[in-house]
Amino acid sequence: MIANRDRLVLKPNDEYGGKGVVLGWTIEQHEWEQSLLAALASSYVVQERVPVPRYPFPVLLDRMHFLDLSIDHDPYLFWGRVSGTLARVSSSALLNVTAGAGSVVPTYIVE
Repeated sequence: MIANRDRLVLKPNDEYGGKGVVLGWTIEQHEWEQSLLAALASSYVVQERVPVPRYPFPVLLDRMHFLDLSIDHDPYLFWGRVSGTLARVSSSALLNVTAGAGSVVPTYIVE
């Protein structure tokens, strides 16, 4: 795990909202090693990084801008069928609204 910081995520086993999540590729090696040592004293999991796509989204600030944002699309499944969806966008590598990184956005299906 120490040698693969750039492709690993360290997550608390029993937290939510992005609390305590460490994205290895976003920190320096010594910080990663300290995070791993701290995790040994508690219940953590290590997961492999999954590439998150980035797309230009229109954002209205002082005027209309297009910002490259990461998108996380999560379908809701009920009885084996897609029955809804949640989409989040963020300029941060961590797409979590509760952690202050990301926004839930409307999703439309265009056929």
